[in-house]
Amino acid sequence: MVAPFPTCTLPATDWNAVAMMSGLVLALPDAVLVVDMEGVVLGANPAAEELFGVTIDERVGVPCFDLIHSGDLEMALVSLTSMGEHEIGSPIEIRVKAADGWRLVEVLGAQFSDEDIDAGIILAIRDLTDRRKYEIAQGDEAVFRALMQNAVGLTVLIDPQGTIETTSVAITRALGYDPPKVVGTEFGGLVLDADRGAFEGALARCIAPTTEGEVSIEVRLMSRDGTSEAPYQLVLVDLVNDPSVGGVVVTGHEISELRAAREELARLAYFDGLTGLPNRAALITELESRLRPARGERRETIVAFLDLDRFKPVNDLFGHAAGDELLTALGRRLEGCLRATDYVSRFGGDEFVVLADPTGDEPLSGLVARLENAVAEPFSLSVGTVQVYASIGVATANSGDDLDFVMAEADAAMYAEKHRRRGVESGRSRPMGERRALAESIDRAFDDEEFELWYQPIVDLGSGRITSFESLIRWRHPERGLLSPAAFLDIVEDLSRDDDLAEFVLASAVRDMAVVRDAIGRDMAFAVNASASQFTDPQFATLVRDTIAAAGIETRWLTVEVSERSILERPASGPSITSSAGLAALAATGVRIAVDDFGTGYSSLSHLVSFPIDSIKVDRSFVSRMTIDRHCMSVVSALVGLAMSMDIDIVAEGIETPDQLNVLIELGCHKGQGFLMSRPVPLQQALELIETTGGQL
Repeated sequence: MVAPFPTCTLPATDWNAVAMMSGLVLALPDAVLVVDMEGVVLGANPAAEELFGVTIDERVGVPCFDLIHSGDLEMALVSLTSMGEHEIGSPIEIRVKAADGWRLVEVLGAQFSDEDIDAGIILAIRDLTDRRKYEIAQGDEAVFRALMQNAVGLTVLIDPQGTIETTSVAITRALGYDPPKVVGTEFGGLVLDADRGAFEGALARCIAPTTEGEVSIEVRLMSRDGTSEAPYQLVLVDLVNDPSVGGVVVTGHEISELRAAREELARLAYFDGLTGLPNRAALITELESRLRPARGERRETIVAFLDLDRFKPVNDLFGHAAGDELLTALGRRLEGCLRATDYVSRFGGDEFVVLADPTGDEPLSGLVARLENAVAEPFSLSVGTVQVYASIGVATANSGDDLDFVMAEADAAMYAEKHRRRGVESGRSRPMGERRALAESIDRAFDDEEFELWYQPIVDLGSGRITSFESLIRWRHPERGLLSPAAFLDIVEDLSRDDDLAEFVLASAVRDMAVVRDAIGRDMAFAVNASASQFTDPQFATLVRDTIAAAGIETRWLTVEVSERSILERPASGPSITSSAGLAALAATGVRIAVDDFGTGYSSLSHLVSFPIDSIKVDRSFVSRMTIDRHCMSVVSALVGLAMSMDIDIVAEGIETPDQLNVLIELGCHKGQGFLMSRPVPLQQALELIETTGGQL
């Protein structure tokens, strides 16, 4: 335990005696500080002002701890806090920041108290620096130098000018120098020329009065024969005023392995572990530097966002090892097709981003074509030959543009291209400014009831009779007119308002079911769509049951449509249940369940046999091409046959021509919907369809 300041608590009757001695305190050659129990300076004598190089007015009201060397601060604090616990203690020796640098002093303390004056401490401070120099025997200095010379690590004693006074024998093993030959030479001569200025700056900081005498620096040291260099971490400690040392001690150890480890960590932080390409963090850094060039410089950058199509089937059919092999091969191929100034990174998953400088010899379409061709060429993997394609979205960035905005533009363009390939309109194809404007008006749309439901008939293909209506959301925007779901559903999801919209659709559809029943005198089946997050919500089935019950309608007249992909997806984070449990809960309410967009999720009916499914809807992408594409015809024929064998209804979406209708009837497809029969219409027009046609289209 560190000994406290020697204490002498004075009774109140002796306070006058202390006051009488104030003249003597002022005359003492030793420095005296008076501090409170928190270390705040209350007063000082002239000797203290001279020692510390400050006036008493500058120190009063300021804690004294900034005067104490950081290496001795803990000892001083322990002594101060122990002041009230010990009547008698021993003086302590600490280093303090004096006017001419760090000084070694002896401190004695006495606590005082008075009824009218708060308790405090009188500190007597005696400078030991000069006296200690004479007290240290020559033998002590010899012992120090012997220890230093035989140190295992590189240890060198230099004077304040950098001249070597003595060194450990480790300098021979480390750099090949003979210790006696380097004594008297400049330590800077051992440092690589490029790092010598850094070393000289570190030495100057080390011995500066305003520092605490210890500096660490990394430099490269040269071998004696000048054929090799190695990185070293040097620690310089100022012991010039220590009489047993009298110089600056430099210790060092080689950090080649440490630097290699740092470089590996940097590689892991900024490079993709699978492909070896720069990762997302590196891409952001690179793009940020291009958007923030040197002052006065203008720079334009093309950002190409690339997403693979048909990558999931490779993983599903051949396993993730094959998928990894494909991504690695693709990374090498992309590097090979780019110019020296282009930059390619793996953004994540099967997404890559390319940064390119526009040039006059190649239009933007040329860059896209190069990337598309590189991806489209078949890949020879260990499991066989596979082929994938890429959807590429491009944005142009200029100096000063917002990085997040640029990436969002490229991402939106990529999604628009992906949907264009599938023949589906996408809200992400809209300019980012327009999408942001729509996002800002979503809350108003809910408050002002701008959303409404339209209905598309589903008919029996054999008789043309309307069997049900699918509910489709629309947004009647006050400035932009009637918007389809493709224009805003992704924005609603991004703003986490999709559950609110789903509740609106459900409530509105059930309300309209009651309207239709009252108008035609019988129940008519309606269908509503549900996302993965909705039907895996533990409360969704209860919401459906309660909403239908409140309208007095039997649950069997409502069909809940879920996409094939949503069934195969894992539930979202948060309170959720599995797809199987969610569908079972819905089926238990008595509603019918249909699988929408079937055929796009890389599964088959056999995978869904365990689910309580009443019908499937063949995706429009197959129906629209089945009369001109034998592959699509085979898919539709197989799906109809499977559905019939499993006693499941099948509905064809997107019927637009008589030829398509005739083919579906020949295949035995039960039901269908599409523009050929009717486009989606408002509720009143749906009623008119029933009344004017008698339910026959």
